[in-house]
Amino acid sequence: MKAIDYANYIVWYANKKYPNIPLTHLKLQKLIYYFCVLYAREKNHIPFEEKISKWQFGPVVSSVYDEFKVYGANPIKNPSTGMVLTKKEDGSFQLDTTEFDINNYSSDIKKLMDFIVDELIQLEPFTLVDRTHEDDGWKYYSHIILAGDKSLAYTLNEIINSKYPNYS
Repeated sequence: MKAIDYANYIVWYANKKYPNIPLTHLKLQKLIYYFCVLYAREKNHIPFEEKISKWQFGPVVSSVYDEFKVYGANPIKNPSTGMVLTKKEDGSFQLDTTEFDINNYSSDIKKLMDFIVDELIQLEPFTLVDRTHEDDGWKYYSHIILAGDKSLAYTLNEIINSKYPNYS
């Protein structure tokens, strides 16, 4: 699965269970990040190939950012649907749809994402940003990040060693 698939589940679940709590683009990025933290702690890798970049307001998955940036600061109400062009190993390209289907997710993945949404959805987006800024993976590079460099990516160790959240 790709990062957008996990983002789509979070959007779907958050809007289904918490229709009166706005899920903004900024909050979505932090929920994806914290899902990756818990997943990486269990599996010792993140659940998708895309890198998680270190931006001014914390972790960002660029492909998810690009997909949902049209919302700006407005709430995201529906999972993304559309076409994705991917380059295959042989150099050719393949066009795929990204229709959301709840049946594409294992019960373990759903449980982990549900936990993240349930634990964090009520927090303000900038509370989540502040939490990501407490981690050494962001703090250590903050002077570079705040100067506008968006090329830095989180390492697996930085993700695993995030201070939040705790899952039991």
